[in-house]
Amino acid sequence: MGWTSQPRYDKSRNSWFCRYRNRKYYLGTKMAQAYRRFGEIVGHEAPTDRPETVAEAIAAWQLIYGGKWEVWILNAWDDFAGTTELDRLGLDHLAKYTRHLRRQKQAASTIRHKVRLATRVLRWCIKNDYLATLPEAPNLPKPLVRPRDARPAELMATFASLPERARNVLRFILETGARPGEAVGLRWEDVQLPRAVCVLGKHKTARTGTARTLYLSPDAIAVLRTVPTRTGYVFRSQLGKPYTVAGLRSILQRHGLQTIYSLRHTRAQTMLDQGCDISDVAAALGHRDLSIVQIYAQVRDARARHVARSLVSPLQVPPADHSKTAASVASESKRRARPTPNPRTPTTRRGGQCA
Repeated sequence: MGWTSQPRYDKSRNSWFCRYRNRKYYLGTKMAQAYRRFGEIVGHEAPTDRPETVAEAIAAWQLIYGGKWEVWILNAWDDFAGTTELDRLGLDHLAKYTRHLRRQKQAASTIRHKVRLATRVLRWCIKNDYLATLPEAPNLPKPLVRPRDARPAELMATFASLPERARNVLRFILETGARPGEAVGLRWEDVQLPRAVCVLGKHKTARTGTARTLYLSPDAIAVLRTVPTRTGYVFRSQLGKPYTVAGLRSILQRHGLQTIYSLRHTRAQTMLDQGCDISDVAAALGHRDLSIVQIYAQVRDARARHVARSLVSPLQVPPADHSKTAASVASESKRRARPTPNPRTPTTRRGGQCA
């Protein structure tokens, strides 16, 4: 006997599925519904491609647009409404899904990603006439934008506890604002100490056709002079191999800093505090679009702090005298009632007669 298709259960997705004629069908999370759907698929000579449940719609959408990140994001939507038929999808289903994610105490940014991607799948269903009405979009919570730079005291304590080799590469990122990938891939042939620059041919924005220039401050030059070798990669670990971004991230997390990009944000914020123009900050960070640099120019701008320090407390400002005497009010009303002379009206002649 040959192999025959039958429903199977996927524990990782908590869903039933089957394979029929070189295609995979998701049948839902309940066994009874899975076998009923399986009978409908196998019973036809030419099974329809129209999805009937949310799980089948997600699977059909992922075949066209989905990636690894989308699969992970849509797993929550599949678990919540995968067995629901598209014809019975209510207008408040997305709102219920949002409340479900909030009860799980997920981050606001995560909730926005999950609900928006679920809405994208449903819009695709409407475009292909799989769904008649789109559920109402709920009010999504906005994530709180927190400062991304590190405090000087925190950095000093972290650098004091780091090994010397790791401290050199992380200090170089802090002093130049380089991306972590640019720092770990820096080679000595890219360094030009007499000109105080590093010219990189391989970098994140190499597709633009321009080289990335790192402008070296005196502290960054001092860091490079402490490196013993002068060939190959500039920063190497104890094993003699170049660092990786993941390795540096793990080192920082073990010593108190959550993200390596906080060093880059700290450099940008320091330049803004010292009065550098935003175009100079963009050149140092390697950004051509000034609007991207606005991310670094947060509410802790040096000019805003200077204005705040120059302000006087409302308790110390003397109140304005708005009281007016009766005589001043009467004189002002007479002045307003008096007709103003027309400049175009001709003046009297010498004989006392008007012209």
